[in-house]
Amino acid sequence: MDVKKTYENKCKDLDSAVQEYETKKSTAQQKEMDKLQQKKLKCQHQCQQADEQYQTAITVLEQIRGNWEQETEIALQTLQQLEEERMTYARNSIWVHVNITSVNLLRLDALCEVVRKSLESVDVAKDIQLFINNEQTGCVKPETIAYESFCSKNNISFLERQLLSREMDENKEEEVFNDLYESVDDDFFDDYDEVAEGKGDAIQFHVIYDYTAKREDEISIRNGEILYVLEQIDTNWLKVRTEHGKTGLVPANYIEELI
Repeated sequence: MDVKKTYENKCKDLDSAVQEYETKKSTAQQKEMDKLQQKKLKCQHQCQQADEQYQTAITVLEQIRGNWEQETEIALQTLQQLEEERMTYARNSIWVHVNITSVNLLRLDALCEVVRKSLESVDVAKDIQLFINNEQTGCVKPETIAYESFCSKNNISFLERQLLSREMDENKEEEVFNDLYESVDDDFFDDYDEVAEGKGDAIQFHVIYDYTAKREDEISIRNGEILYVLEQIDTNWLKVRTEHGKTGLVPANYIEELI
């Protein structure tokens, strides 16, 4: 401790001052002796103060040590009590669990004995015959199911039905194509023919719907974009050129002629 070191140093200083005073007591002058006397008294006073500080520190430390021992003893007693409670609880819990398991095993063994006796009385042949007697649905086999042709039932062959169906589909497609063709102005296609044959300038159109190309010969267009129609492929597709020089196919109903 620092207080102890200070106390020991002050004691050494006092011993040195006393020894010096005693050594020069017979030879030194009165003035020097007065200085040595004052030095000795000063060292004695400092040594006494250091001793008091040292004793005070020892007293405080002893109080701290005593408090620590008391608190440690209380803590250890508490921990021991908790450990005893834990061990007691674990012992009782395991005891109860073992007793319950033992009782259940006795009951389980009794139930297993009942099952074993039931299995000893099993007769496979009798059980199968009992099932047949209780669940049978009859002994007559069902009649053979004969194939009945729908075409022959309606007096028409399968080939004739196929031809009739195909003819109806072709007529329906032709009606749809005619309706679409009649809905477009004839002048619209005349202008396309002139452009395709080189007789007129390319007609300006503007895009009214966005379209994203799905094949290599198609181009993507955006609403408001200006296009020049170069060729009519059919009633549904047109070959156009953009303002940037890119050419390709677009749907005819996605663009509209500029007026």
